[in-house]
Amino acid sequence: MSTLSNAQNVQIHDSTFNNAGRDQYNIVNHSTAINQTVSTGKATFLYCQSDFSFTQKNASDEVERKFRELRELREKLNPDFKAQIDHDKLCLEGTRIEIIHKISSWIYDTETNVPNMFFLHGPAGTGKSAIAHTIGKQCEDQGFLGAFFRFDRTFSTERTPSKALKSMAYNMAMNLPEFRKCLSELLNKDPFVAGSNSFQEQWEKLVLKPAQLVYNTKPRVIIVDALDECGPQESNSPRRQILSVIMEGAQKLPSNFRVLFTSRLENDILEVLTKYASQLHIQDMSRLEHVKEDIDKYVVHKMQRAIDLGNFTLDQCKTLAERAEEHFQWAFTVCEALYQEVKPGINVKQRFEKFMKLSTDSSNNPLYKSILEEVLDATDKDAMKEYRKVIGQILATSEPVSKSILQSLRISYDHYLGEADNEKGVDAVISWLGSLFTGVNELNVPIQPVHTSVRDFLMDETRSKQFAVPTEEGHRIMGIGCMKLMTEQLHFNMCNLPSSYLRNSEVENLEELIKIGISPEMSYACCCWDIHFTHIPCNNGMLDLMERFIIGYAFFWMEVLSLLNRVGIISRCMDWIIDWIRDVRVSLLYLDIKQCVKIFGKIMIESTPHLYVSAIPFLPVESVLSKVIKQQAPKVARICKGKEEHWPSIQAILVGHERGISSVAFSQNGQRIVSGSSDCTVRIWDAEIGNALGNPLKGHNNWVQSVAFSPDGRRIVSGSSDCTSVAFSPDGRRIVSGSDNCTVRIWDAETGNALGNPLKGHNDRVQSVAFSPDGRRIVSGSDDCTVRIWDAETGNGLGNPLKGHNNWVQSVAFSPGGRRIVSESSDCTVKIWDAENGNTLGNPLKGHNNRVQSVAFSSDGMRIVSGSDDSTVATQGAETKIAIGGDSHTNTHNYSGLIPSYWLSFCSHPLHSHCHSYPPFEDVSIQNDGWICGSDGSLLLWIPPASQMSITIPPLKLVLSNTHCTSLDMSSFTHGPDWAMCLIKFDSSIAFSVLNVDHDGNTLIKSSSPSPWVRKMQTKFNNFKNAASKVSCIL
Repeated sequence: MSTLSNAQNVQIHDSTFNNAGRDQYNIVNHSTAINQTVSTGKATFLYCQSDFSFTQKNASDEVERKFRELRELREKLNPDFKAQIDHDKLCLEGTRIEIIHKISSWIYDTETNVPNMFFLHGPAGTGKSAIAHTIGKQCEDQGFLGAFFRFDRTFSTERTPSKALKSMAYNMAMNLPEFRKCLSELLNKDPFVAGSNSFQEQWEKLVLKPAQLVYNTKPRVIIVDALDECGPQESNSPRRQILSVIMEGAQKLPSNFRVLFTSRLENDILEVLTKYASQLHIQDMSRLEHVKEDIDKYVVHKMQRAIDLGNFTLDQCKTLAERAEEHFQWAFTVCEALYQEVKPGINVKQRFEKFMKLSTDSSNNPLYKSILEEVLDATDKDAMKEYRKVIGQILATSEPVSKSILQSLRISYDHYLGEADNEKGVDAVISWLGSLFTGVNELNVPIQPVHTSVRDFLMDETRSKQFAVPTEEGHRIMGIGCMKLMTEQLHFNMCNLPSSYLRNSEVENLEELIKIGISPEMSYACCCWDIHFTHIPCNNGMLDLMERFIIGYAFFWMEVLSLLNRVGIISRCMDWIIDWIRDVRVSLLYLDIKQCVKIFGKIMIESTPHLYVSAIPFLPVESVLSKVIKQQAPKVARICKGKEEHWPSIQAILVGHERGISSVAFSQNGQRIVSGSSDCTVRIWDAEIGNALGNPLKGHNNWVQSVAFSPDGRRIVSGSSDCTSVAFSPDGRRIVSGSDNCTVRIWDAETGNALGNPLKGHNDRVQSVAFSPDGRRIVSGSDDCTVRIWDAETGNGLGNPLKGHNNWVQSVAFSPGGRRIVSESSDCTVKIWDAENGNTLGNPLKGHNNRVQSVAFSSDGMRIVSGSDDSTVATQGAETKIAIGGDSHTNTHNYSGLIPSYWLSFCSHPLHSHCHSYPPFEDVSIQNDGWICGSDGSLLLWIPPASQMSITIPPLKLVLSNTHCTSLDMSSFTHGPDWAMCLIKFDSSIAFSVLNVDHDGNTLIKSSSPSPWVRKMQTKFNNFKNAASKVSCIL
């Protein structure tokens, strides 16, 4: 082929390039050995070859360190463990000898100047993947394997190019100690790279840089199978980008590294091959020798049982092999079909003769259609309806699931329809299609097409005609089945957790408890129901089903997700529901659940029982979620003083810095927070649940005065010493800084050169600067107690200084819409300003007990994050005009003065104490993270940030405070081994009656207005309550 005239070992001659699938057929181990042997230790964890040369004790320490590092890398990279070598896809012994020898020789030839990339291409079904898996297995056995990743269109949502790079990095970290060490250090310094949208950056930092530190001459092989299945071929698509990145980047790998690709040769791939032809070994599958002989051997192997029974002959094997025309997949499918049980009266000979008359092409359209015609009567409407339901389920799943899961969700769907259980519904169809789907004869093995071309065929009506399967009904069955299954089987304490004193990590045999308590179908339903509901129209029936699930089972659903460590799914589902129903009147409960996760998500993951024990007492009185659950949770702590009517503005306190926080900022997508501290470090946080991401970023030798994200979220800029503040412009091209010399300067972010003259106007040092969202204005805060707004182009001041703070202005920021400015001061307050006229909006927000150093809006403008010298980061609602919930605190308080003799009390009222028999709780303490712990670390209760500073400490009789005080009635509190008694048997009808739910109309959650007399009494009571708001429970 002339377009590849510069390539080495090119063998492309008039090949047909088409868009079918991947090579998947059952084969046995290959005996062709790579002709060099390296002695290695036994694999201990997912292809992790032991490479130690220490003494036995040192080796043990090294193994422990290795697994600790791998565990941390696994959490950061989240690799796909299912995209590895499949031992069922190895070439049959004695076949593919020449090409395996050729690739093996290329792998070992590290001393000469040979291309380090080998590209194996050919039409679908020609055996490319089998060769790749065989080479991978042999490299694994010999200790040469660096990484293996196989793309698969069936898993297209999971096996993305980014996932491939992270999985390859994790693979090499397991196999190569030097690589692992470098990768760990790199991710500790730059944890954002794992979530980067740049394939170039991920390749260079996750693969290339660590690989360049691997010092040995042993070959290291990276294998990428089915490159054509990493996404659609579109202009500037992820697939096109990753092709260029890997082709360019692989050339920079050390000389002992080899990269093997397999792929169909589609247009974009041919384009890349042409560009890099001189740097590649290229092999066309159609030019391999002895293919027909290899297929003949394979067919004889597959049909041996039938031959032994006298139902098939060697001559027929030879005929079948010749008819396959070098397409292994065609031969595999025919062999499977010949064994498949079909209609009575049709024998193997008749079926063989029928298949031999079919045309052969890589799409396999005639063959697939013929197989379906044998087992299905297209004129039988009932049979075809059942066929489309079952296959629709399989094609609609977000990941392949087993027959057991499909059947369970189908039964639940039938329950929704009021139909009898159709126990053989799935099995009645799928058991006849073993030649097209794997796993059909096993109960708990995921079912998936044997080849991507099967999926393509079934979903393309122009190819499959009457056998086409639309996925809409499959999504409906799976979505409603998930919902119905959850409402039928979810319940309180799904896994019989033994004690609320324990963190999840301390529960003995937790994995076994989860396996017993949460079935595979329940796990799938809890994690994936929203994916299917996106394909289901919103109507009254679906709203009714959704409301019954959320109102009656939301807490149990969150319980399951916390045990599966999938709490992030909750916010995703609530966002989708709110968008799906598009009705503000019925969104309150979903917003409550989102808010609950923001405040309590971290403790749900740490200790699941505290979803009930600690979260329920602190649910705001007026929240719908509180009304759903509180009546049925009589044995939790009760707030007797200081109840919140609405969600508190402080959502989380992030603890991790060792000294005061000087600067904080949200990422553009609102998912992360960065903070800078006087401990000379920068930290990154998960904004949803408050966990620290990675280790502190170190590099400054002095206080970190300011931090900011770049607009794309991939970079962080931090300033120290006399640079008091820094910020990116929205386009990432400029940086603004504030200084001790009372000026503001603008810089070119690429060159580092100053742009224009300093902006002058402040009378003291400038503590904080920020760009407006449109990049046209700059706001600055100064030690002169003022806030100023500047024209970013001319440098002129806009309007008069904004005055109102009584001390230094430590931090300023624009809201995402640019209409508001938030400022934070050493007077411990946060102020919100109108950016157009300079007026203050509402009262100051209060939430820290030391001077406030930094503030920022979230990307949606709904939250404000603040950092303080009390070593905490707090998030507050930006729409709240008064800081609700009291000051946060971080210092550990030891309550040695608690009532002795095993009594617990957080209220001065004697009847609100709790008698217990657990000695460690004779002396409890509130930790920095909000946990009230016993002397042995046992978890008693978690106090939300808004209430931590205001909680009543006995034996005080009177507490005066500038915020409300919080007292807890512990008299009915159950905990420890008895924690499960906190909830009575849940009755969703009670929740519905409390909420006054109307199932006949569109408004499913209604609140009735109180009568005038009730409103009058409420007003009197509220007046009294306000007068007494500064007094705790008085004896």
